[in-house]
Amino acid sequence: MKILFILLLISCSTTSPKQLVYICNSGNATKYHYSATCRGLGTCQYKVTKISLEDAKSKGKTLCKWEGN
Repeated sequence: MKILFILLLISCSTTSPKQLVYICNSGNATKYHYSATCRGLGTCQYKVTKISLEDAKSKGKTLCKWEGN
């Protein structure tokens, strides 16, 4: 019974890994992308950066229309 309780605590305390997305790190970019090869990133003339989905949303980024299909 103790082992079952310990396993339950361990499984509840682990956090899920953050989902990473890609953004064009320019001042005008407004979208995030799940794939680094997304068609929407093709117009990025600055640096493509990998950040967490949470950070992208906090910066006001929304999902790319090409990714939403």
